[in-house]
Amino acid sequence: MSKRSLYLVAAVSALSVSLGACGGGGGGSGVEAIPPPPPPPPPPPPGGYTVNIFPDPRPETYATVGIVGEDFSTADADQIHVRYTADGHYELQVPGKDFERLAFPSNVIPQYPDTFNYFVTPDGDILSINLSRLDGYKYSEVADGLFGIGSATPQGGVPVAGSASYDGAVTGISDITQQDFLVGGLVAVPVSGSVNLRFDFAGGTLDGSMSLQAEPYSGSVDIGTFAFKDSVYSSGSLTYSGRFETSAAGQSLFVGLFTGPHAEETIGAWALPFIYSADGLTHHARGAWIAKKP
Repeated sequence: MSKRSLYLVAAVSALSVSLGACGGGGGGSGVEAIPPPPPPPPPPPPGGYTVNIFPDPRPETYATVGIVGEDFSTADADQIHVRYTADGHYELQVPGKDFERLAFPSNVIPQYPDTFNYFVTPDGDILSINLSRLDGYKYSEVADGLFGIGSATPQGGVPVAGSASYDGAVTGISDITQQDFLVGGLVAVPVSGSVNLRFDFAGGTLDGSMSLQAEPYSGSVDIGTFAFKDSVYSSGSLTYSGRFETSAAGQSLFVGLFTGPHAEETIGAWALPFIYSADGLTHHARGAWIAKKP
């Protein structure tokens, strides 16, 4: 027998020993088949995900602040309302309708359901949120860019001693328009910015300011910083209001309330006339803010 043949016999013998060591008696080959991995579970059906708005919801109807329509209404009947039910889901009420359950759109399978930010009712009404919980907010949210919603501070929950500053974000919409080639036609230019509110809880005073910029497709355009004036706030009050310092003619106002058990956060709505540097004309914007103690 050649040396090559001896190597082949040795290799076959070693393979036989190896297979035998794997078990498997009887008349089979002695090799146990490795079962295939189980198939991955199917994704939840569209609309079957859990709507997530506030970090630790409990059953309640959330407070809403907004400035609505051409008459700049702040009436509660003109606001949207959101509630969390005892059976663990969110519902939306738009003016003139009953509360309806919010769900994911039926044609959407989101990659990250926990950070999905818009939901629908069976009647087709839509609620979009700013995902403020990702910025550390526990009791407050901005809905549709125009409404502040949150767990209102109960009577007696606002401090009556000391002072506090609240810093936050502003969103809204303006009457400036731009061409949108995706949807076709003209669309309103959104605005964004920041707000600072300084409360003297003991003295019952409020001052602060809001900074704003327009956000056209061509890039941000500064609108300005507008100080509060004619602020209305008294020690222990759950709400506040006022106007802005502006050289433009038009409706100027803001309204707000505290959120959280001890006024940890605040939500507000605002309306502001301004002169837009891009065209030199007077324009108007309105929206909402959300702020918390640093």
